[in-house]
Amino acid sequence: MGVEIERKFLVDSDKVKKILDIGQGTTLCQSYLSTDTDRTVRVRSVQRKESSYGKAVAKGFITIKGRTRKITRTEYEYEIPIKDAIHMINNMCVGSIIIKHRFNIFHMSKCWEVDFFFGENYGLVVAEVELSYEHEEVVKPDWVLEEVSDQGKYFNSRLAKNPYKNWRNSSA
Repeated sequence: MGVEIERKFLVDSDKVKKILDIGQGTTLCQSYLSTDTDRTVRVRSVQRKESSYGKAVAKGFITIKGRTRKITRTEYEYEIPIKDAIHMINNMCVGSIIIKHRFNIFHMSKCWEVDFFFGENYGLVVAEVELSYEHEEVVKPDWVLEEVSDQGKYFNSRLAKNPYKNWRNSSA
């Protein structure tokens, strides 16, 4: 059984940009076939440069996630044809399309995935770190701010229904 144990944090974008190679990273475009509390079904297209020559590689994925309990949930992910992924994102999904650019940053033997959101979620920058077990100690980089692991509004499936642009200046 696939299990994801993950903590999520807001990021000081000015600090983190200083250590990034902006020409690198991966562009993710995703949306949801289901955003039910007990299960979400995500469809994603992933595009990244394969080499320094700039050759782009695109892949499609479908991911099924169970209910989140604390910071743990079941997760199954499968590669699908990119054309199928794009068709589902554009024609079958509910809510907004999530567009983000992801950078992997290694800190103290952990890979931090830093996502810069675009479109209706422009301005939101979050970092996620996957853990081996729930109570694993994490040494946070200096560009990490407030933890938001338990704030559902930061789940991508919720951002698809209530984008950041709708609540960033309110108390949502």
